[in-house]
Amino acid sequence: MTLVDDSRLAPARPLEHAASRRWFLSSLGALGVAVVVVTGLHFFLGAKVNPVEEVISDYALTGGEGWFAVTALALAGGMALLVVGLARAGIELGNRFRLLACGWCVGLAVCAFIPTDPTGGARTVGGSIHLAAGAMLFTSLPPALRILARNLGPEHARLSARLHLWTRWCWVIVAAFAATQVMIIFAGPGASTALPVQGLCERLAFATYVVTLAQPALALARRR
Repeated sequence: MTLVDDSRLAPARPLEHAASRRWFLSSLGALGVAVVVVTGLHFFLGAKVNPVEEVISDYALTGGEGWFAVTALALAGGMALLVVGLARAGIELGNRFRLLACGWCVGLAVCAFIPTDPTGGARTVGGSIHLAAGAMLFTSLPPALRILARNLGPEHARLSARLHLWTRWCWVIVAAFAATQVMIIFAGPGASTALPVQGLCERLAFATYVVTLAQPALALARRR
């Protein structure tokens, strides 16, 4: 004799996948918003912010503060939506992953509302907080996704390999960006640096981080 409820349990897995897929697609949408807004800032404020020498945060000092906040919050929202989707999909996350994901989101939220100091300008309390929040978010994402790669099951081996590769690139590029920032900090206000490419390095880091964060959402949204 079979229980009546057995037939009702059969569709549970497809329904759960459909629900998690919506979260993954929403995460990709949030990341897309961040990319579109940064691209728009580059075109509309390119005459005021040098993309090679000045960082993305400088857009907030030249009339683009609202759009910069949208970018930062969209990146944070992309991670939050991804975490919900992963949980809905039944993927083990772990406390370390959640803590690092929170570090990424909190760092972005702080940067969205506390402006940076102008590149090469005097250091202020608010600018120091912005700098610390930026350091937190840049150092939170790669280890978070590396932990996720280890937690993925054998059915996601290809995704795990891609995450390992992309997180390595994240560390390489953000190390180059950090080196340029350290040079500016120790050079002092108004001093020129030997390699004024911090803006270019940060934009490369931005692109690499967005692509890396999109990997799990894209792969799991396409899963059948």
